[in-house]
Amino acid sequence: MSSFDSRLVRWRKMAYRATSKYVRGKERRTRRAFYEWLAEQMGMPLEQTHIGMMDVDQCKQVIKICKEAKTHG
Repeated sequence: MSSFDSRLVRWRKMAYRATSKYVRGKERRTRRAFYEWLAEQMGMPLEQTHIGMMDVDQCKQVIKICKEAKTHG
């Protein structure tokens, strides 16, 4: 695995952890509802809004969106 691949895997794991509050935590949104919300926040089509398909910058954006939602929500 190249260093870029391992970096991408690390960022995807961090993004996935950032979403856990909304899918499994007290917010208890369904996974589909969460990804619909996230797609809207990111300005992306729902079918492209999956952490496993995202690049490093998109993962960073997911983390930022989740942190801001946690702070303001």
